[in-house]
Amino acid sequence: MSIPPTHPVQGTPPSPASPATSPGIPPRSLEDIAGLVLRFEPIWAAAALTLVILSYVLGRNACLPWVGLLLAAAPFPLRRLRVGYWARSSHFDLPIAILLVGALVGLIVSPDRTISLGAFQLTLAMTLFYFSFVSYPNPALLIKRAMALGLVILGLCVILVYVDPHPFSGRPDMQLNANHGFAMTLILTLAVVAGMVLFHTNMRLRLVGGLFCIAVFVGVFVMTDKGSESIRSLFSLVSFENRIPIWRETISMLGESPATGLGLGCWLFRYVEYYPMSHYTHVHNAYLELYSNTGVFGAAALVATLVIGYKLAMDIFRAPRHHPWYGFGIGVVSACALAILIGVIETAPTGMPIVAPNTYYYLVSPVPWFLGILLLSAHRLIRQSD
Repeated sequence: MSIPPTHPVQGTPPSPASPATSPGIPPRSLEDIAGLVLRFEPIWAAAALTLVILSYVLGRNACLPWVGLLLAAAPFPLRRLRVGYWARSSHFDLPIAILLVGALVGLIVSPDRTISLGAFQLTLAMTLFYFSFVSYPNPALLIKRAMALGLVILGLCVILVYVDPHPFSGRPDMQLNANHGFAMTLILTLAVVAGMVLFHTNMRLRLVGGLFCIAVFVGVFVMTDKGSESIRSLFSLVSFENRIPIWRETISMLGESPATGLGLGCWLFRYVEYYPMSHYTHVHNAYLELYSNTGVFGAAALVATLVIGYKLAMDIFRAPRHHPWYGFGIGVVSACALAILIGVIETAPTGMPIVAPNTYYYLVSPVPWFLGILLLSAHRLIRQSD
């Protein structure tokens, strides 16, 4: 084995001093800092997204969402500096671009710019969060860490459902209608873990996953057994009977502005102009909600997403069953299918309203972005060799 010389080879000019070793320059170069940030980018992106969401929900400072967006965008120029590209391309790039155009149109035609601007900021934050995750070079490590993070997210969902937000928000009688979203989160989590339990080859992991599935199932049962009629009706035909009039009225409103929709996050403002109500509600259909928010652009983005997602799902189904990530992939595909079905009678896959007397806010749901990340990660891992 040859040993590299410790002195410059005779006849070759000495190399210039690197910035890290030049006098007056800190030991850690900008490239090293970029590498450190990119190494922990998923945590960075999740923290930035959380800042945007909480600042919008709590309404403490109008500047905080922009600060969160700047933090979420910070890794992209660093990645350009270190590896030569802004973000890794993905299968869903085109649908996301179309959706952003629709969100911008919804902001322009909005009857309430404050609500729509907040929803637009959340959409941008979700987009940056998505590309930060799909650009991570080690999806296996990321998914394993995300499983632990998922438990934290479930804990946050419990807080949103059961903790009184009044002391933090400063808005009396504010209600975050998170029961539907929490139930959906539990159901989708159950689907992912169930896929891993059914197809994983490690019996110890299958046992732990099976116990977790039982615990999640009991959690859903306890929630419905405590009198939450709205969640119980999620699985009954009563939901359709109560929602059909709202769907019919929403379709009638969309007929007057089929291209642009009703304004980003502003379905309620348009609805009460035509159909006065005693208390605030929502459209109870993720697809009508999406069309109301983003018009034909959102509909086109949805169609493109479903086509691309179907192709990815077929690739996963065709993979060898002995592949260590096959069960995870099947679970993710099952979760996506369940989210599509739930969207027929709930807006939770798209967003959730935050209501109080004479107050209405629209919270964009992160569920489609999480499912997109998981589906792409499963597809990428399964295509790799054992």
